[in-house]
Amino acid sequence: MDDNILSREQIQKIISRMKLNVGGYRDDKKTSVVYGSASYTQPITNRINATISASGYKVDGEWGDVEGIGYKGINLEYKF
Repeated sequence: MDDNILSREQIQKIISRMKLNVGGYRDDKKTSVVYGSASYTQPITNRINATISASGYKVDGEWGDVEGIGYKGINLEYKF
């Protein structure tokens, strides 16, 4: 059985295709907000890329809590 160890170059290429965005804040009314999004783009052919992406949020305040997923999906991009 072959060894399936990724090389340093392969790991760097995978990481370079990822995009992460996170943030949050707390206002003077003690409401806390945390949000984030992530995406990964994988080339399929020279002209087609697939991107998997998702975003979510969590809000906590005196009036209660709410959390959810703002977006999740797959996009196909064709280069002319």
